[in-house]
Amino acid sequence: MWSNGGVYSLRQGFILKAIIPTCYHAQSALRVDQRAGLRGMPEHPGHTFNGKRVANYQPDRMAAAPPDYGKLTEDDFWGRKTLYGHRITPASVLAAYGHDRSSLRSGFFLLKLCLQNILYDNKRVTPEQVIQEFNRKPDQKNKYQIAIARFKSECCLNGLALNGQPVTPDEVVKGYQDLNATLELARFKSECCLKGLLLNGQPIRPDAVVRGFPDSPEGKMGIARFKEECCLRRAGVEWPAGLTGCGGEGFSG
Repeated sequence: MWSNGGVYSLRQGFILKAIIPTCYHAQSALRVDQRAGLRGMPEHPGHTFNGKRVANYQPDRMAAAPPDYGKLTEDDFWGRKTLYGHRITPASVLAAYGHDRSSLRSGFFLLKLCLQNILYDNKRVTPEQVIQEFNRKPDQKNKYQIAIARFKSECCLNGLALNGQPVTPDEVVKGYQDLNATLELARFKSECCLKGLLLNGQPIRPDAVVRGFPDSPEGKMGIARFKEECCLRRAGVEWPAGLTGCGGEGFSG
């Protein structure tokens, strides 16, 4: 696929602990201070995740160009870096994003943990938690809405249940249509076509996928990628009668 209030007390007994080694904060502040020449990272109250308060730190407001502490911490997490022998934890990343004006970035972080099956305190992050985190503090441009729609498409394509029910292609399509997200809708239909998923009980024709892309540079690139995938996956795709996935056959226009 192409892309990119709290999530608390989702089910009894599932409390994600926000345990950050005490030495982590001091060394994290030192690391950011070394990168940006700041005096330090004063402590401020944080937000909560599953009922647990997560401390966070904010750069000196007098600094002209404070570093993106949240991104630095997440990069260190994915880079498997350690501080004084302690691995950077998901709680550390959520702490670093605690003063963001929206929960968009923390939502994307939980999304990655969910889709990659990375445990948080020895428990999986559920799709419900991801969506609730996106909704916790919406961004002013409403980017969280398309983020949720894209995540639902990932759940559909990867067989992840939401609220105990499978996410259907029809549900994903409706979500994109409600947001007037033409490009994302076309991309999703292309994935459904390649995977042989049904829409409204019918297979999706390759030519219908192509017609669904908008007349834009991104749309034209999407068409090119789809045709390429059709060629590469030709042997494994169940095409409707009379259609093939390569050489232009089955495509109109």
